[in-house]
Amino acid sequence: MLRNIHYRLGYQSILNNISWDIEPGRITAVVGPNGAGKSTLLKILSGELLPTEGEILLHDRPLVHWSTVQLARMRSVLPQSFELSFDFTVAEVVSMGRMPHTIRSQTQTNPRICAEALQQVGMQDFAERLYTTLSGGEKQRVQLARVLAQVWPEASHPEPRYLFLDEPTSNLDLHQKHTILSIARKFMHNHIGSVVVLHDLNLALKYADTAILINAGEMVEAGNVMDVLTAANIERIFHMRATFLDNPYDAQRPWLVTAPR
Repeated sequence: MLRNIHYRLGYQSILNNISWDIEPGRITAVVGPNGAGKSTLLKILSGELLPTEGEILLHDRPLVHWSTVQLARMRSVLPQSFELSFDFTVAEVVSMGRMPHTIRSQTQTNPRICAEALQQVGMQDFAERLYTTLSGGEKQRVQLARVLAQVWPEASHPEPRYLFLDEPTSNLDLHQKHTILSIARKFMHNHIGSVVVLHDLNLALKYADTAILINAGEMVEAGNVMDVLTAANIERIFHMRATFLDNPYDAQRPWLVTAPR
């Protein structure tokens, strides 16, 4: 999907020679220090930014050859923040995710999909609540329902779709962080590919299949999450001592413990 991607702002190089394939049914975590270029990479993947050099492919077709509506049907993006001050209900916010499909889909399917998306995130009882009255964690779950509804699997359109999440756990408590990523993980069974920007390396280890580690715009390593987030890589890039402990809840996903060097 990413082929030799470079991105520059003036004379400043933000990303250099990034290549990677996003696989349907798997979660890829994008990790790295602040300012590494993680959010920029996600914006290029989603088509929000155009690379200075290189190419993004969607189903072997350059992203620039897809129309805005076609892209909106194939991928959805959960940004770091989503400001909404109008008095929309929760159901109306989620229905925004179905707008790209309204022309080609039977309109009666949209309410059903929105209701199922709300159920996925555990917000079905809030459908008539005003979005502005919700807590931060509740708003985040509603926004997740919106982007899930946008790429909801349909039998009449079985092609793979993609979900891009930019720091979806920021400003959430411990329970809400795991709730959001557990929902995203479950949704991957629908042949959806996902890319998630994360700061918490333990969350990446628990929920991601693969990882891209970037630093100063360079891809340090990419591959299986356990092969990328090694003690050596963490010490080299984050300047922290790192060790792994056995996880009593999941033998395949160890806990990472870090300390200043």
